[in-house]
Amino acid sequence: MGQVAAACKSGVIGRLESAMMQQARRNSNIWWRLEPSGELASKHPIICSGHAYFVFSLGRKIEEIQFECCRISNKPKQVLETSQSSVRRDKWEMLVLLVLLLLCHGLGNTHGSQDDHAGDGDMLSLLDFKRAINSDPNGALASWNTSNPLYRWAGITCGRAHRGRVITSLELAGQGLKGEITSSLGNLTSLRTLNLSINSFSGRLPPLGRLGKLEVLDLSWNSLRDAIPDGIVNCSRLRILDLSMNSLVGELHSKVGLLSDDLLVLNLYGNRLTGTIPPSLGNMTHLEQLDLGNNSLSGSIPAELGKLLNLSILSLGENSLSGGIPQSLLNLSSLLGLSWGQNMLGVLPPNICDALPNLRSLDLRSNMFDGHIPASIGNSSNIEDILLSRNNFSGPIPHSFGKLSKLYFLNLEENMIEASSDESLEFLHEMGNCTLLTFISLYDNQLQGGIPSSVGNMSVNLQYFSLEQNHLSGTVPPSIGNLHGLTYLSLAGNDLAGTIEGRFEKITNLEYLNLEAVAKMTSHVIFQYNVLAIDDTHNTWTNMIVKMIMLEIFQLRYIVIFTIKEAFKPSKRD
Repeated sequence: MGQVAAACKSGVIGRLESAMMQQARRNSNIWWRLEPSGELASKHPIICSGHAYFVFSLGRKIEEIQFECCRISNKPKQVLETSQSSVRRDKWEMLVLLVLLLLCHGLGNTHGSQDDHAGDGDMLSLLDFKRAINSDPNGALASWNTSNPLYRWAGITCGRAHRGRVITSLELAGQGLKGEITSSLGNLTSLRTLNLSINSFSGRLPPLGRLGKLEVLDLSWNSLRDAIPDGIVNCSRLRILDLSMNSLVGELHSKVGLLSDDLLVLNLYGNRLTGTIPPSLGNMTHLEQLDLGNNSLSGSIPAELGKLLNLSILSLGENSLSGGIPQSLLNLSSLLGLSWGQNMLGVLPPNICDALPNLRSLDLRSNMFDGHIPASIGNSSNIEDILLSRNNFSGPIPHSFGKLSKLYFLNLEENMIEASSDESLEFLHEMGNCTLLTFISLYDNQLQGGIPSSVGNMSVNLQYFSLEQNHLSGTVPPSIGNLHGLTYLSLAGNDLAGTIEGRFEKITNLEYLNLEAVAKMTSHVIFQYNVLAIDDTHNTWTNMIVKMIMLEIFQLRYIVIFTIKEAFKPSKRD
């Protein structure tokens, strides 16, 4: 039996040895010898000349175990020499092998299937990954130990292969894990999904080029650094690649365009990538979402991106791109969102939205655009938010905006938009058709004239409304009180005059009201808001304002800013 013990190298063989020892005790005329040999492709027994060959998976090593049975005499350890031509002996040996096969099958059912112990190499790779984790606040890896089969480990999904179980998915998103991602994950060659997003992994992005079956790679919202490894292009089945919100550096290599014809999502937002956008990205013709925003990319937008006919999201904002917008991009009718803000594009084509009927979001803020706002934006009838702030747009606001029935967010602040007469402000009347509008800011423009009474016809859903820092004059129309949903209203920095009595009392949700530096309010103003009353006839403006601010901090639910220029404070009582 010493030879049997010496040959046992795994739990599988150990259990087999135990069974054979018990069989040997029952029949002292039989003993068994286990011999390691070369590799065999089949896991089924091969019976030849009285020998049975088996292949067992021992981690990454495949060993052939040869069982040789011989008849011996009543004297221990003495092997009888018999003739191989004996038919009787061959039948007897075959009978013994059949018993062995049945015995092995019974032991597998009693002590666990081969699948429970397959994938030992995958287990070693995962344990190596676990050792590199120095913080696991949620105990996400508590089940990762050798006493549990792999398919019971948290975050692990196993599939079946011709040699047992293999790991097909590793998902540990949002577990607060800290440490480094070890290169041993590159050994999980059957992996299809790797999601370690929203953690605190640091260090380099590991080489994962051997994961040829990988379809989803999401390492977003970590602190990974250094360049994107070139070997990632070997992941030829990738459909989603999300490395956003890390600290990856270096140029965006042209090989990225060789990733996969099946790639649907490429998200590299929020890194430190430099250089230009490679035209080879236009080769990924199935791409639906491309986000390269918030990096340090420069140069022009490649016209080749116009070949991405399935593209729905194109985000290139918060870079240093210049050179205008290629005409080829304006024919991507599948686009839902354009985010090109905070660049230096400079020229906005007047037909930008003529062929974008499905567009829902347009972000072109901070691009040094000048000239008139294109009226073609009104052709995108499904648009929901428009951000054109911090440019140099001049001229009036297009009346076509009034056709955007699904619009809920409009930011035109910090431009040079003009309105030189009451009629030019009538676009506010057109905005009454935008019944879903919740936000409109015209802060810091060149609007002149009076606020039209049609302002009260705007959406009852409007919550944020700013006309601050313009050149508006006249009175505040009473109809402004119809905007019951307002929580923020600023008319500061204008030349408004007259009374505000009866203007704001019905706006019961108001949290911020700014009338600062309004020049010519009448001396008799009564403003009642919740429990707070201010009456200038008692010459207590200064004291009441101080008290109001204190009450706001300590008691009031709402924030109210109400100041009057020094020159228009009431004089002291005689």
